[in-house]
Amino acid sequence: MKRTYLIALKEVNYGSVTVQAENEEQARERAEAQYYSGSVFWKDTELEMTKIRLEKDRGEER
Repeated sequence: MKRTYLIALKEVNYGSVTVQAENEEQARERAEAQYYSGSVFWKDTELEMTKIRLEKDRGEER
């Protein structure tokens, strides 16, 4: 019999973006803008299953 599980996931992405700026603060602001516009080059991802819980079947409830 198949059962239903609820699995919590945690995803960490590693990427980079190149910007031109006058200083580090401006570079961070421009990098954040690139992030929100979807212009980041993603290199690697880590996936962790943080919690696994067996869900109750409707037939098991009283």
